Amino acid sequence: MERIERTAELSVLRALAFIGFGITILMMGLSYDAALAFLIGANLSILLAAILILRGLTAPRRDSRSTHAWIMLGGDFGGVPRERVQAVLGLILQRVYYKYALRAGIIGIILWAISAAIRFAF
Repeated sequence: MERIERTAELSVLRALAFIGFGITILMMGLSYDAALAFLIGANLSILLAAILILRGLTAPRRDSRSTHAWIMLGGDFGGVPRERVQAVLGLILQRVYYKYALRAGIIGIILWAISAAIRFAF
C-alpha cells in the first residue's frame, strides 16, 4: 500500500514540476511588468488547482491502467485482483490531486496578493 501511495505521489509531482516550470518561465518572460507577471502566475495556479480538483473528482472512476502511476508500478501487484487495485489507486490518486490542488490554490492566492500589492504600491 505504501508503495502505491509513494508512486502515485511521485507521478503527480512529476507532472506538477513540469507545469510549475512552465508557469515560472512564463512569469520570468513577463518580468518587465512585475504586477502582470504575478497576476498571470496567480491565474495559471488557480487554473491548475481547478484542473486538479476535476482530476480528483474523476480519479476513482478512471481506468487505473491508463494512469502514469500504474505504468510506474509495472502492473505487478502480487495476485491482488485488478478491481481492488483500481479502487485503491483511484482513491489514492484522488487524495493526492486534492492535496496539490489546495497547495496550487494557496500559491495562486499568494501570487495574486503580491500582484495587487505591486499595483497599489506603484
